[in-house]
Amino acid sequence: RVEAALKIIEHWQLLADTFKIVKKESKRRREKGKRPCLTVQEVTTICNVMELCGEVIGTSKKISSDDENEIILQRLLMGIVAHLDVKCVNDPSCALQIQDACVKSLINALSAGTEPQGDYTLAVARALIVKDGMSQQLFQKIAYDHSTINDGFVTQFFIQNKFLWVVLESFNEYLEQRKPSDETRPLARIVFKCALSITESLETETFSVAQSKHLTKAIQSSFNPMNILDFKETISLFSSLAKVKESNYLAISVPCMQHILNVVSSVHSPTHCPIMLMEIATRPSTPASATLRLLQLLAPHPMNLVPSLSLLSHEDMAVREQALLLLSHQPPPFSTNASSTCVTYSTVKMDPANLTLFLTTCVQKSPTAVSQILTECVNVIMEYSEWLDNSLCVGLCRTVAILLEAMESSPFFPLGERWLCAGYTLFDHFYNTSWDDDDDGGEHGINYLIRVILRMTKGLVVEQAATTNLVGPKRS
Repeated sequence: RVEAALKIIEHWQLLADTFKIVKKESKRRREKGKRPCLTVQEVTTICNVMELCGEVIGTSKKISSDDENEIILQRLLMGIVAHLDVKCVNDPSCALQIQDACVKSLINALSAGTEPQGDYTLAVARALIVKDGMSQQLFQKIAYDHSTINDGFVTQFFIQNKFLWVVLESFNEYLEQRKPSDETRPLARIVFKCALSITESLETETFSVAQSKHLTKAIQSSFNPMNILDFKETISLFSSLAKVKESNYLAISVPCMQHILNVVSSVHSPTHCPIMLMEIATRPSTPASATLRLLQLLAPHPMNLVPSLSLLSHEDMAVREQALLLLSHQPPPFSTNASSTCVTYSTVKMDPANLTLFLTTCVQKSPTAVSQILTECVNVIMEYSEWLDNSLCVGLCRTVAILLEAMESSPFFPLGERWLCAGYTLFDHFYNTSWDDDDDGGEHGINYLIRVILRMTKGLVVEQAATTNLVGPKRS
């Protein structure tokens, strides 16, 4: 009976956006590529099948089962949950009939061992799904493998996809109706992890309007002050949101990004938001389109000098132009003006190799610019790495490395001054701290900065070698 039930659930493609009810068998048409048509008798049959599936799940929960039976139970559960979302193009009452059968089946199955609480309503069924261990495990497994799910009409995969979105909507409703607390935190963690996995597929997939709303709600409900996440996860989420396809960006990314920034500001400080945005924007793995989006989000915030300057060497001209726009808010001699006849502005905009020229021009305008830039380089690492953790400070380390390397070919930044104002402090910092060089872009981030710093030690004078007292380069 169970195998027969599975064949029925996984044979009928009820889960298309809509299906048609055919009143008489003689009028039935099943043309390839068109919506499936079902007779009234078939609708009645599938309602009976749902009831049978619920009985099997409920009975099995009372006894232990082996792995093979566990897989069958999972398939039955996915089939029932997925069929909560059916629509009928010409007879809505039939879709409602199927949904009611699924609701009753789920409540009886997931309340096994206890009397069902409350009425047989969709809200009660959704609440039971959220609390059910098997549903949670399946939800997480499918979400983590979301990029491999075939979104076509291969029924088994299609049921998995429907199950994913029905359960996500159930979690959203459950969390929305309750204030964030210790009780809801574990569920919010599950939702966040799954939403993050789904978001990572947005770079290549296009979601429907309904799916976009569900995912946006999931991120907003799971990312809250009570569910404080470590910054590695926060940065991963923000990075994924910045990389999505254009069709998903306005619907999903923009409201979610704004929500994340508001939470970070309330839990930590408003100054933490631009730091996080700068870190992601300057990472070597961040594509130019995502960097541009992040820089546009940064526009209302005060931007640190170092990342703005380093982005003038970015390979994408639109990014360099946005960096110049951010620099226009800086005080002289770093401010730029596109409307002026400044040769430096146009040359830097057109060629990323002109960063050294820009830095030299700034020093020629104000000799104090040398110590100012070098001091800011130290501040970026010493202040921000403490908050982000060294292993997460990949982009910001890269920005400092780019500037220090650009200074090497300019006579206005002598080695001695570079070492005294920045090199020694940074050398000591990395010598006495640990970091994860396997993190995102390590060779082009943290390790890149360390290589640039070590180049300064050529001709280094060492006094009292036993205590490794570093004085600095012998010659500048």
